[in-house]
Amino acid sequence: MIIYKVIIKIEKKIEKEWLNWIREVHIPEIMDLNIFYKSRLFNIIKNKEKEFSSFCIEYYCHSEKEYNKYKKKYSKNLQIKHIEKFKGKFKGKRLILSLKNEFTVKI
Repeated sequence: MIIYKVIIKIEKKIEKEWLNWIREVHIPEIMDLNIFYKSRLFNIIKNKEKEFSSFCIEYYCHSEKEYNKYKKKYSKNLQIKHIEKFKGKFKGKRLILSLKNEFTVKI
């Protein structure tokens, strides 16, 4: 399993607008590519920055090959849309994770 993780710090004054757009436009557009089978949006609770709210979006796919298809064919244009809409009002970083182990509590 590959997890494409995007960490975004967005100016608090536009947080509601950004959240609406990310939920209604951006994430659905990515999910409609049928590369990722699941996505999750998190609010990062422990945030030391007063002017920014922090969020994490995770996209899950089955293989690195699938992720590379996304990266090669789609990511640039989707990132440009985000930059054009919220230019200068956010900071972002991306991580690519490969699941090695998963541990659960046996009940």
